Amino acid sequence: MDHINTIENHDPDLRYLHKPWKDVVFCTLAVIEEIHMSGQAVAVVWPDEGRFQGKLWHFNEKHEGFEPLLIDRITAGAMLSVHNALEKKENKDKFTDWVQRCRGHFAKMHELSMERVSFSFVGRK
Repeated sequence: MDHINTIENHDPDLRYLHKPWKDVVFCTLAVIEEIHMSGQAVAVVWPDEGRFQGKLWHFNEKHEGFEPLLIDRITAGAMLSVHNALEKKENKDKFTDWVQRCRGHFAKMHELSMERVSFSFVGRK
């Protein structure tokens, strides 16, 4: 049975964060669209953070201790709403580029999207 990382048995040198990750994909607008359509959250990474060895993702030394970012349907929907509302093609292209470029740029587009979209769950089943 695998060792479970909890507060009680925390590894002081954080070796467990050096593990390879599976089932992650590069963050693209197409992936965000798929998340929104399927409703299934997806773990994403960016090319500057590491490399794939086969199907396993390994973070590089600069991003040591990072974990893949899990994007859910609500986040995907908010980001797509803002992207689709942009009128100029150059702004849409810039939004797409920033989502795909790196985690920091994605965070800026996420913040922008969440500031500009309102959510209502009243009446949903």
